[in-house]
Amino acid sequence: MSLVLNVPHNPQDTITSLQRELHDRILRIRELEDELDKEKLRNRGVEVSAASLRNILTPLYNAIGGILGHIDAMDITATDGRSSEDDKVWESWKQKLGGKTAAAIDALRMHGPMTQAQLRIQLGCATRTVTNVVGALNKAALINKANGKIALKELYK
Repeated sequence: MSLVLNVPHNPQDTITSLQRELHDRILRIRELEDELDKEKLRNRGVEVSAASLRNILTPLYNAIGGILGHIDAMDITATDGRSSEDDKVWESWKQKLGGKTAAAIDALRMHGPMTQAQLRIQLGCATRTVTNVVGALNKAALINKANGKIALKELYK
Protein backbone atom coordinates (compact mmCIF):
# COMPACT_ATOMS: atom_id res chain seq x y z
CA MET A 1 0.00 0.00 0.00
CA SER A 2 1.44 3.34 -0.92
CA LEU A 3 0.84 6.52 1.00
CA VAL A 4 0.50 9.71 -1.00
CA LEU A 5 1.40 12.83 0.95
CA ASN A 6 0.39 16.30 -0.08
CA VAL A 7 3.83 17.63 0.61
CA PRO A 8 5.51 20.20 -1.60
CA HIS A 9 8.59 18.96 -3.44
CA ASN A 10 10.74 21.80 -2.16
CA PRO A 11 12.33 20.78 1.18
CA GLN A 12 12.05 24.32 2.58
CA ASP A 13 8.31 24.35 1.74
CA THR A 14 7.99 20.98 3.44
CA ILE A 15 9.69 22.28 6.58
CA THR A 16 7.51 25.42 6.59
CA SER A 17 4.37 23.33 6.13
CA LEU A 18 5.33 20.99 8.97
CA GLN A 19 6.20 23.92 11.23
CA ARG A 20 2.81 25.51 10.53
CA GLU A 21 1.05 22.22 11.27
CA LEU A 22 3.05 21.78 14.48
CA HIS A 23 2.21 25.33 15.54
CA ASP A 24 -1.52 24.73 14.88
CA ARG A 25 -1.45 21.50 16.89
CA ILE A 26 0.37 23.16 19.79
CA LEU A 27 -2.32 25.87 19.84
CA ARG A 28 -5.05 23.21 19.84
CA ILE A 29 -3.34 21.34 22.68
CA ARG A 30 -3.23 24.58 24.70
CA GLU A 31 -6.94 25.17 24.02
CA LEU A 32 -7.74 21.63 25.15
CA GLU A 33 -5.59 22.02 28.26
CA ASP A 34 -7.45 25.25 29.11
CA GLU A 35 -10.78 23.48 28.64
CA LEU A 36 -9.56 20.61 30.82
CA ASP A 37 -8.49 23.04 33.55
CA LYS A 38 -11.94 24.69 33.45
CA GLU A 39 -13.67 21.30 33.69
CA LYS A 40 -11.44 20.27 36.60
CA LEU A 41 -12.33 23.49 38.39
CA ARG A 42 -16.03 22.98 37.68
CA ASN A 43 -15.79 19.36 38.83
CA ARG A 44 -14.08 20.44 42.03
CA GLY A 45 -16.93 22.90 42.66
CA VAL A 46 -19.45 20.09 42.22
CA GLU A 47 -17.47 17.86 44.60
CA VAL A 48 -17.32 20.61 47.24
CA SER A 49 -21.07 21.25 46.87
CA ALA A 50 -21.86 17.54 47.15
CA ALA A 51 -19.67 17.21 50.26
CA SER A 52 -21.37 20.24 51.80
CA LEU A 53 -24.79 18.83 50.99
CA ARG A 54 -23.79 15.49 52.52
CA ASN A 55 -22.66 17.24 55.71
CA ILE A 56 -25.95 19.12 55.91
CA LEU A 57 -28.18 16.12 55.19
CA THR A 58 -26.38 13.39 57.16
CA PRO A 59 -27.92 14.35 60.53
CA LEU A 60 -31.39 14.42 58.95
CA TYR A 61 -30.77 11.08 57.25
CA ASN A 62 -29.64 9.53 60.53
CA ALA A 63 -32.63 11.00 62.39
CA ILE A 64 -35.10 9.64 59.84
CA GLY A 65 -33.39 6.24 59.97
CA GLY A 66 -33.76 6.27 63.76
CA ILE A 67 -37.43 7.21 63.53
CA LEU A 68 -38.12 4.49 60.98
CA GLY A 69 -36.29 2.01 63.17
CA HIS A 70 -38.57 2.88 66.08
CA ILE A 71 -41.65 2.56 63.86
CA ASP A 72 -40.44 -0.82 62.63
CA ALA A 73 -39.91 -1.91 66.23
CA MET A 74 -43.55 -1.05 66.99
CA ASP A 75 -44.64 -3.56 64.31
CA ILE A 76 -47.36 -1.25 63.03
CA THR A 77 -49.00 -2.58 59.89
CA ALA A 78 -51.85 -0.19 59.04
CA THR A 79 -51.49 3.34 60.37
CA ASP A 80 -53.50 5.35 57.87
CA GLY A 81 -56.95 3.88 58.38
CA ARG A 82 -56.68 1.32 55.59
CA SER A 83 -57.53 -2.22 56.42
CA SER A 84 -55.03 -5.01 56.23
CA GLU A 85 -57.43 -6.51 53.67
CA ASP A 86 -56.73 -3.51 51.40
CA ASP A 87 -53.02 -4.06 51.95
CA LYS A 88 -53.33 -7.69 50.87
CA VAL A 89 -55.27 -6.81 47.72
CA TRP A 90 -52.82 -4.07 46.73
CA GLU A 91 -49.87 -6.39 47.42
CA SER A 92 -51.48 -8.93 45.11
CA TRP A 93 -51.82 -6.31 42.36
CA LYS A 94 -48.24 -5.19 42.89
CA GLN A 95 -47.02 -8.76 42.47
CA LYS A 96 -49.08 -9.20 39.30
CA LEU A 97 -47.99 -5.91 37.72
CA GLY A 98 -44.45 -5.65 39.11
CA GLY A 99 -41.70 -3.09 38.46
CA LYS A 100 -42.52 0.59 38.13
CA THR A 101 -46.25 -0.16 38.09
CA ALA A 102 -45.98 -1.69 41.56
CA ALA A 103 -43.93 1.30 42.67
CA ALA A 104 -46.65 3.59 41.28
CA ILE A 105 -49.25 1.83 43.41
CA ASP A 106 -47.09 2.46 46.48
CA ALA A 107 -46.58 6.12 45.52
CA LEU A 108 -50.28 6.72 44.91
CA ARG A 109 -51.22 4.98 48.15
CA MET A 110 -48.71 7.04 50.09
CA HIS A 111 -49.20 10.46 48.46
CA GLY A 112 -52.72 10.33 47.05
CA PRO A 113 -53.76 11.70 43.65
CA MET A 114 -50.93 12.96 41.43
CA THR A 115 -50.38 14.28 37.94
CA GLN A 116 -48.33 12.14 35.57
CA ALA A 117 -45.43 14.56 36.01
CA GLN A 118 -45.57 14.18 39.80
CA LEU A 119 -45.79 10.41 39.48
CA ARG A 120 -42.81 10.40 37.09
CA ILE A 121 -40.76 12.30 39.66
CA GLN A 122 -41.82 9.90 42.44
CA LEU A 123 -40.87 6.91 40.32
CA GLY A 124 -37.69 8.48 38.97
CA CYS A 125 -38.45 7.37 35.44
CA ALA A 126 -38.90 8.70 31.92
CA THR A 127 -42.13 10.25 30.64
CA ARG A 128 -42.66 7.26 28.34
CA THR A 129 -42.33 4.86 31.28
CA VAL A 130 -44.90 6.69 33.39
CA THR A 131 -47.26 6.74 30.40
CA ASN A 132 -46.91 2.95 30.17
CA VAL A 133 -47.40 2.59 33.94
CA VAL A 134 -50.59 4.69 33.89
CA GLY A 135 -51.80 2.68 30.90
CA ALA A 136 -51.25 -0.60 32.76
CA LEU A 137 -53.06 0.70 35.86
CA ASN A 138 -55.93 1.96 33.69
CA LYS A 139 -56.15 -1.34 31.80
CA ALA A 140 -56.40 -3.15 35.14
CA ALA A 141 -59.16 -0.68 36.15
CA LEU A 142 -57.24 0.37 39.25
CA ILE A 143 -57.24 4.12 38.77
CA ASN A 144 -59.52 7.09 38.34
CA LYS A 145 -58.46 10.11 36.30
CA ALA A 146 -59.92 13.51 37.14
CA ASN A 147 -58.69 17.09 36.80
CA GLY A 148 -55.40 15.91 35.33
CA LYS A 149 -54.66 13.72 38.34
CA ILE A 150 -54.44 9.98 38.78
CA ALA A 151 -55.81 8.29 41.88
CA LEU A 152 -56.16 4.68 42.92
CA LYS A 153 -59.72 3.44 43.10
CA GLU A 154 -61.14 2.54 46.48
CA LEU A 155 -61.22 -1.20 46.76
CA TYR A 156 -64.26 -1.52 48.99
CA LYS A 157 -67.14 0.87 49.53
